[in-house]
This record gives sequence, C-alpha cells and structure tokens, in this order.
Amino acid sequence: MVLNLTNVISGKLSQMPFEMTLTLDLSDFEVFGAEGVSPFQVKGMVERRGVELEIDVHYSGTFNFSCNRCLNPVELKFERDLTKQIIRQGGEFIEEDEQSLFIEDYNVDIERLVVDEIHLSMPIQVLCDPSCKGICPNCGKSLNEDECTCSEDRVDPRLESLKNFFSQN
Repeated sequence: MVLNLTNVISGKLSQMPFEMTLTLDLSDFEVFGAEGVSPFQVKGMVERRGVELEIDVHYSGTFNFSCNRCLNPVELKFERDLTKQIIRQGGEFIEEDEQSLFIEDYNVDIERLVVDEIHLSMPIQVLCDPSCKGICPNCGKSLNEDECTCSEDRVDPRLESLKNFFSQN
C-alpha cells in the first residue's frame, strides 16, 4: 500500500494515521526457508514535527519454517516497532542514516518498508528449541524423542580403504 503524504508535507495535516493488513508474497521469503506466511497487521502514524516528517510503524505477523536440525514445523512471530525520519528527494532535511526513509513524489510504500525490515530481521538458523538434537544421519530417527541405536563408528564407504591405514605401518 502506498501512502500519499501531500497533506502532511503541505501542512494541511499534522498527523496521518494508517492501518492495514498486508498479504505478503511468500516467494520474497523462500530464500530464508519460509514455508508459509500469515497476513501482517500494520498500523502507524506519519507526523509532522516542525519541518521534519517522521513515520512510526508497528507490524506483526507469523512465518512458518522447518527446524534446521529436526525438520519439525516452527512458527515464528515477527513483531516490531520502527521509527524513521522521512526525507524528500531534494528536501531540506539534514541527517542521513539507517533511520532515514527517502521518498519521491510525496508517496511512501508501506509494504516495501515492512518487507525490507522483515528481511533484515530474518533468522539465519531456525530451531524448534535451542537444545534440539536433530535427526540421526544414518536412520533418520529424531534424537529429540529417543536415543538412536545406530553404530557410532560407521565409516563412509568411500574412505573404507583408509580405515586401517595407520595400523598397517
């Protein structure tokens, strides 16, 4: 959704609240291993403070993943508050940093803002529990549920010929 800020920039409004439900495209998040996404609730306020414009946004929603160790389903909630200073291209606003949001034509793309923030907060590794033991590489049994009876000294068949290398000398 795109917000037109003409009335706030011109001074007709000092504040402009907004609220929306964003249905995010799962393909934007598959690279992170996301398997499902719920609609995100977004609400916020654009506010004029003197010559500066500021946008406050709160968003929340959930993503579905598989645990990176045991492949059990994991639901992660994403919820965040963020504040950014709005800077118009060619405007007179001063500082530029990661808290700045550049706009053209008096429009702010709220969906792009939220998607970019979610991308930055995606976890590198998703675990169902920090103590997850994963699955047995031999039989595929979940090590969280029960101990595996597979032999620990199994040798890769490609390296089998090197198994007794040092004992022969």
